[in-house]
Amino acid sequence: MTATYSVESKIQNFMALRDTSADFIAGAAQIEGIGGASSSRLSQAFRGRPLPIETAVPLEKMIDNLERYCASVHPIPVSLRNPVVIVELVNAFRMRSESMSRPIPFTIVLIGPLLFKRIVSGVIETTDSYQECAAFKDATTAHAAARILNENMGQIGVRFTTITNEHRPAESISDKLADVGFEQ
Repeated sequence: MTATYSVESKIQNFMALRDTSADFIAGAAQIEGIGGASSSRLSQAFRGRPLPIETAVPLEKMIDNLERYCASVHPIPVSLRNPVVIVELVNAFRMRSESMSRPIPFTIVLIGPLLFKRIVSGVIETTDSYQECAAFKDATTAHAAARILNENMGQIGVRFTTITNEHRPAESISDKLADVGFEQ
Protein backbone atom coordinates (compact mmCIF):
# COMPACT_ATOMS: atom_id res chain seq x y z
CA MET A 1 0.00 0.00 0.00
CA THR A 2 1.40 3.42 -0.94
CA ALA A 3 1.32 6.41 1.38
CA THR A 4 -1.31 9.08 0.74
CA TYR A 5 1.18 11.78 -0.26
CA SER A 6 3.80 9.59 -1.93
CA VAL A 7 5.06 10.22 -5.45
CA GLU A 8 3.46 6.95 -6.45
CA SER A 9 0.06 8.16 -5.22
CA LYS A 10 0.57 11.50 -6.91
CA ILE A 11 1.23 9.75 -10.23
CA GLN A 12 -1.82 7.51 -9.82
CA ASN A 13 -4.02 10.49 -8.97
CA PHE A 14 -2.67 12.41 -11.97
CA MET A 15 -3.32 9.44 -14.28
CA ALA A 16 -6.90 9.08 -13.00
CA LEU A 17 -7.64 12.82 -13.12
CA ARG A 18 -6.09 13.37 -16.57
CA ASP A 19 -7.25 10.05 -18.10
CA THR A 20 -3.80 8.85 -19.07
CA SER A 21 -1.71 5.71 -18.59
CA ALA A 22 1.51 4.45 -17.08
CA ASP A 23 2.75 4.02 -20.66
CA PHE A 24 2.36 7.76 -21.25
CA ILE A 25 4.13 8.61 -17.96
CA ALA A 26 6.95 6.14 -18.77
CA GLY A 27 7.33 7.57 -22.29
CA ALA A 28 7.44 11.14 -21.00
CA ALA A 29 9.96 10.13 -18.32
CA GLN A 30 12.16 8.50 -20.96
CA ILE A 31 12.08 11.67 -23.11
CA GLU A 32 12.99 13.73 -20.03
CA GLY A 33 15.88 11.38 -19.27
CA ILE A 34 14.40 10.04 -16.04
CA GLY A 35 15.70 6.53 -15.50
CA GLY A 36 13.87 3.77 -13.62
CA ALA A 37 10.39 4.84 -14.68
CA SER A 38 9.40 2.17 -17.18
CA SER A 39 5.76 1.04 -17.35
CA SER A 40 6.56 -2.19 -15.52
CA ARG A 41 8.52 -0.35 -12.81
CA LEU A 42 5.67 2.13 -12.34
CA SER A 43 3.25 -0.78 -12.07
CA GLN A 44 5.42 -2.26 -9.29
CA ALA A 45 5.48 1.11 -7.56
CA PHE A 46 1.69 1.29 -7.64
CA ARG A 47 1.58 -2.14 -5.96
CA GLY A 48 3.78 -1.07 -3.04
CA ARG A 49 7.42 -1.18 -4.19
CA PRO A 50 8.47 2.49 -3.83
CA LEU A 51 10.46 4.25 -6.52
CA PRO A 52 14.06 5.10 -5.65
CA ILE A 53 14.65 8.75 -4.74
CA GLU A 54 16.70 9.41 -7.91
CA THR A 55 13.61 8.46 -9.93
CA ALA A 56 10.90 9.81 -7.64
CA VAL A 57 12.16 13.40 -7.36
CA PRO A 58 12.45 14.20 -11.10
CA LEU A 59 9.28 12.21 -11.81
CA GLU A 60 7.34 14.30 -9.29
CA LYS A 61 8.68 17.50 -10.89
CA MET A 62 7.61 16.20 -14.32
CA ILE A 63 4.10 15.41 -13.02
CA ASP A 64 3.88 18.92 -11.49
CA ASN A 65 4.90 20.46 -14.84
CA LEU A 66 2.35 18.33 -16.71
CA GLU A 67 -0.37 19.36 -14.25
CA ARG A 68 0.52 23.08 -14.51
CA TYR A 69 0.38 22.86 -18.31
CA CYS A 70 -2.98 21.06 -18.29
CA ALA A 71 -4.39 23.59 -15.81
CA SER A 72 -3.11 26.50 -17.91
CA VAL A 73 -5.25 25.55 -20.91
CA HIS A 74 -8.35 24.57 -18.91
CA PRO A 75 -11.18 24.10 -19.95
CA ILE A 76 -9.59 22.75 -23.12
CA PRO A 77 -8.90 19.05 -22.54
CA VAL A 78 -5.33 17.85 -23.13
CA SER A 79 -4.97 14.41 -24.67
CA LEU A 80 -2.12 12.78 -22.79
CA ARG A 81 -1.49 10.01 -25.30
CA ASN A 82 1.58 11.10 -27.28
CA PRO A 83 4.44 11.89 -24.87
CA VAL A 84 6.68 13.33 -27.62
CA VAL A 85 4.17 16.06 -28.45
CA ILE A 86 3.11 16.73 -24.87
CA VAL A 87 6.64 16.94 -23.44
CA GLU A 88 7.54 19.46 -26.16
CA LEU A 89 4.45 21.56 -25.34
CA VAL A 90 5.08 21.35 -21.58
CA ASN A 91 8.73 22.36 -21.93
CA ALA A 92 7.84 25.31 -24.18
CA PHE A 93 5.16 26.36 -21.65
CA ARG A 94 7.61 26.04 -18.75
CA MET A 95 10.27 28.11 -20.52
CA ARG A 96 7.72 30.84 -21.35
CA SER A 97 6.52 30.88 -17.75
CA GLU A 98 10.08 31.16 -16.43
CA SER A 99 10.96 33.96 -18.83
CA MET A 100 7.90 36.05 -18.03
CA SER A 101 8.63 38.90 -15.72
CA ARG A 102 6.59 41.55 -14.02
CA PRO A 103 6.22 44.73 -16.02
CA ILE A 104 8.24 47.72 -14.84
CA PRO A 105 5.82 50.52 -13.91
CA PHE A 106 6.21 53.75 -15.86
CA THR A 107 4.34 57.05 -16.03
CA ILE A 108 2.91 58.48 -19.23
CA VAL A 109 1.44 61.83 -20.27
CA LEU A 110 -1.84 61.97 -22.16
CA ILE A 111 -2.99 64.81 -24.35
CA GLY A 112 -6.68 64.22 -24.81
CA PRO A 113 -7.07 60.58 -25.89
CA LEU A 114 -3.51 60.26 -27.25
CA LEU A 115 -0.20 59.49 -25.59
CA PHE A 116 2.56 62.09 -25.63
CA LYS A 117 5.56 60.84 -27.63
CA ARG A 118 8.08 63.70 -27.88
CA ILE A 119 8.73 67.24 -29.04
CA VAL A 120 10.65 67.64 -32.30
CA SER A 121 11.54 71.18 -33.46
CA GLY A 122 8.81 72.62 -31.26
CA VAL A 123 6.12 70.25 -32.64
CA ILE A 124 4.38 67.90 -30.21
CA GLU A 125 4.14 64.30 -31.43
CA THR A 126 1.57 61.85 -30.07
CA THR A 127 0.88 58.15 -30.51
CA ASP A 128 -1.57 55.50 -29.44
CA SER A 129 1.14 52.96 -28.59
CA TYR A 130 2.46 52.33 -25.08
CA GLN A 131 5.68 51.09 -26.70
CA GLU A 132 6.28 54.35 -28.62
CA CYS A 133 5.10 56.97 -26.15
CA ALA A 134 7.31 58.86 -23.74
CA ALA A 135 7.68 56.82 -20.56
CA PHE A 136 8.98 58.31 -17.34
CA LYS A 137 10.46 56.51 -14.35
CA ASP A 138 8.55 58.60 -11.84
CA ALA A 139 5.38 60.62 -11.63
CA THR A 140 7.26 63.81 -10.71
CA THR A 141 8.94 63.98 -14.12
CA ALA A 142 5.69 63.14 -15.91
CA HIS A 143 3.87 65.81 -13.88
CA ALA A 144 6.49 68.38 -14.93
CA ALA A 145 6.04 67.35 -18.60
CA ALA A 146 2.25 67.62 -18.31
CA ARG A 147 2.50 71.04 -16.67
CA ILE A 148 4.82 72.36 -19.41
CA LEU A 149 2.58 70.95 -22.16
CA ASN A 150 -0.48 72.51 -20.56
CA GLU A 151 0.79 75.87 -19.29
CA ASN A 152 3.63 76.69 -21.69
CA MET A 153 2.50 74.97 -24.88
CA GLY A 154 -1.26 75.49 -24.64
CA GLN A 155 -2.35 71.85 -24.77
CA ILE A 156 -5.79 71.03 -23.37
CA GLY A 157 -6.75 67.83 -21.57
CA VAL A 158 -3.23 67.07 -20.39
CA ARG A 159 -2.90 64.56 -17.58
CA PHE A 160 -0.53 61.81 -16.48
CA THR A 161 -0.93 58.32 -15.09
CA THR A 162 1.17 55.33 -14.10
CA ILE A 163 1.04 52.19 -16.24
CA THR A 164 1.67 48.92 -14.41
CA ASN A 165 0.47 46.23 -16.81
CA GLU A 166 2.52 46.84 -19.99
CA HIS A 167 5.91 45.29 -20.68
CA ARG A 168 8.46 47.82 -21.82
CA PRO A 169 12.26 47.61 -21.86
CA ALA A 170 13.79 49.40 -18.87
CA GLU A 171 16.20 51.31 -21.11
CA SER A 172 13.24 52.95 -22.90
CA ILE A 173 11.97 54.53 -19.67
CA SER A 174 13.41 58.00 -19.11
CA ASP A 175 14.13 60.05 -16.03
CA LYS A 176 14.81 63.35 -17.86
CA LEU A 177 12.53 65.69 -19.79
CA ALA A 178 15.37 66.41 -22.24
CA ASP A 179 15.19 62.77 -23.43
CA VAL A 180 11.83 63.50 -25.10
CA GLY A 181 12.59 66.94 -26.54
CA PHE A 182 11.94 69.38 -23.69
CA GLU A 183 14.49 72.17 -23.43
CA GLN A 184 15.95 72.56 -19.97
